[in-house]
Amino acid sequence: MTLRRRVALGLAAVVLGAGTALLLRPHGPAASPRPTPKVYSVVPLPAVIVNLDGADGVRYLKVQVSLVMRGPMGKDALAKMVADRTPALLDGLIWTFEGQRYDSMRTAAGFRTVTGRLRARFGEILAPASLDRLYFAEFARD
Repeated sequence: MTLRRRVALGLAAVVLGAGTALLLRPHGPAASPRPTPKVYSVVPLPAVIVNLDGADGVRYLKVQVSLVMRGPMGKDALAKMVADRTPALLDGLIWTFEGQRYDSMRTAAGFRTVTGRLRARFGEILAPASLDRLYFAEFARD
């Protein structure tokens, strides 16, 4: 075999090997592990009656909320966590509304303010789960 033929066969082998390597390599970005999906759960709290300021003629407010939560645990674990922390949640609910004036909560801005305070208080109590939304099932005055 001549030198010219050996060089041509060597180059052909290198080109064929490089082409095969390019075809067999993975295409696109490397697959990253999928994050664990968070489970959503809606958990109602019992209704409570709170004392208001009373200067505007409204002395009591009946409030009942449901919590929309998500967390890395299952729905049963979220429900158990809320059940275990219900006394603290009800205390937070009562003290958020206690002494407020009904007139100040009748406006959208006033209601958002009180709801924001309630979400912040509940968020501290419910960690590591997160509170996504509050649904008011009852908001009745007397």
